Amino acid sequence: MARPEDGEEDLNPTENFNMVVKGVYRSAFPKKRNFAFLKKLGLRSILTLILEDYPDQNKRFMEEHNIRLFQFGVAGNKEPFVDIPEDTICAALSVLLDCRNHPILIHCNKGKHRTGCLVGTLRKIQHWSHTSIFDEYRRFSHPKSRSMDQQFIELFDPTRVDFDEDWLPDWPEIEGMAANKRAWARMKERERQREREKDRAVDLGTVGDGAAGQGEGQDESDGVISRETIPQSSSDRLAPASSLTPLTLAVDVAS
Repeated sequence: MARPEDGEEDLNPTENFNMVVKGVYRSAFPKKRNFAFLKKLGLRSILTLILEDYPDQNKRFMEEHNIRLFQFGVAGNKEPFVDIPEDTICAALSVLLDCRNHPILIHCNKGKHRTGCLVGTLRKIQHWSHTSIFDEYRRFSHPKSRSMDQQFIELFDPTRVDFDEDWLPDWPEIEGMAANKRAWARMKERERQREREKDRAVDLGTVGDGAAGQGEGQDESDGVISRETIPQSSSDRLAPASSLTPLTLAVDVAS
């Protein structure tokens, strides 16, 4: 390594450091010897996944360089008793998907498992295959990968993540993400509307046992609608019997 010139500081990258995507970096926990390197990155934000209080010396460095701290404390995904909370990961992803927070550094203690889970879920948003996601996860978690982490990534639903479409990063992998989110929201709203209508029909007694002949006048015995099974208030919708031939007195609803 070249010696720094007089007045310059050593640039020591944090352990497990790497660029994730434009504007997003990952690493292990930054230490004092890494501060000069972080300064060169021009960070606007740091997103930490540790549960503990952030060290005072790190806070002072961030205050001096106007770096914002986002803390989403997550316990390690160590089976069988601890799971990563999906809501916390969704909130952290919302921060990553806001370019106003870039450049941003993600870290936990070693930059392996918790950071790997967050990056893995971001890759799902970027439409990476599971094979590629898990390959990246294993490279950074070496020598010990966690099967529960990979299961969490595999089952994670990226449609749950909220974002402001006006501030989405210009990553090619997420082009059309806002339109897809709106289409998904419309689909879910239609599903909810159908469920509400079904519940309302049940409350009114028009669905289920004993509902035959109510409202629509359907005779379940032969599958036809006849004048005898239609309420009097609806009879004006049928032509007078005298104007119909015997073959048209009943309408087969199956047709």
